[in-house]
Amino acid sequence: MDIPERQFPYKGKNIALVGMPGTFKSTIGKFLSKSLIDMSFCDTDILFEKIVGKTIKETFAEDGEEVFRQKETEVLETAIKTPRQIIATGGGIVLQEKNRKLLKENCFVIELTAEPESIYTRTRISGRRPLLKDATSKSIQDLYKIRGPLYGEIARMRISTDYRHPRFIAREIMARLCDE
Repeated sequence: MDIPERQFPYKGKNIALVGMPGTFKSTIGKFLSKSLIDMSFCDTDILFEKIVGKTIKETFAEDGEEVFRQKETEVLETAIKTPRQIIATGGGIVLQEKNRKLLKENCFVIELTAEPESIYTRTRISGRRPLLKDATSKSIQDLYKIRGPLYGEIARMRISTDYRHPRFIAREIMARLCDE
């Protein structure tokens, strides 16, 4: 990897990536963790499945969204306990006020954005995202109208992921972090 290693200027804080599904949070998070000295990577979706013992899709189907959101908060509480991490969050994590507070107090929060058409294209194949299984570009736009202000409430940086490779986005984040 050719991103130069740099020290993270916010000692003791994690970096949390928030945004709609399909904005490359996990991919960019992995690039960042490989590029920043002593920072590990945590994907809350993967941690969720490890802690809960079933997939997000199964949890939605068997227990419903309310139970999923409660468990998602527990997963976030676990994730932020480990210092010096890049944390890729689920797209709806900001829906709970407690989660927004946890993220804002414990992390340097970066919102990754993308146009609804990009999100639609990126997410329609996976099937991992229960709320987007029948999504259209319009329904994604409607979902962002709800979530967008919540991301903005806690984010200290906002970066578009449209038409760019995640590696270049990670480089931009690193450059902007060093300018902070």
